[in-house]
Amino acid sequence: MSPADRTTRPRPQHLLGLSEAEYLVLWGVALHEAGHAVVAVSTGRRFEYVTIRAVEGIGAGHCVLAPLQDFLHVPGRAAVYLTEDIRKQVVCVLAGDAAGTFFGYVHRDAGPLADNEDERVAERYVTWIAGGAGQWPLHRATEALRRRAQRLVAREEGVIVDVAHALIWRETLSYAEVKAIARPPRRRQLQQQRA
Repeated sequence: MSPADRTTRPRPQHLLGLSEAEYLVLWGVALHEAGHAVVAVSTGRRFEYVTIRAVEGIGAGHCVLAPLQDFLHVPGRAAVYLTEDIRKQVVCVLAGDAAGTFFGYVHRDAGPLADNEDERVAERYVTWIAGGAGQWPLHRATEALRRRAQRLVAREEGVIVDVAHALIWRETLSYAEVKAIARPPRRRQLQQQRA
């Protein structure tokens, strides 16, 4: 049994009325949103909160990533961002779909991504990096960042499942709560020993 199949744990009281199919869709949403959040923590990007709660106009779940900080902002000119910050933001945006695919829970009705909003956001950010270089470099850059997101999801698979379970039980988690799950003292010690 894969870690993502551990959906048979006792359900929280507030989810007992869901059918098995509805619960599996919610589990897919939780994995998707946990993918965004865990990859954000692992890349050093902050977010306000992550939730599986349905919000009118947004859908069933979202992760509110912190906006990019201006590297250089001069009044009357466009803001300038560090390229690596944009890349990390794109990786976080693409990590939701990467997690859904990795765990085999790809639901097009999962969260705000029902209309592939993540793809549009990622392409907008990549356009900032590529400038007016044309569609082919834009596609190549997006695919390279998608592979980076997939590698991070694979590396953080256990943490993503733990965060998804926390989302099932609590519906909404802050950055600090996800970071505590992703980097508890024992995991931190092991990571430092490997480095």
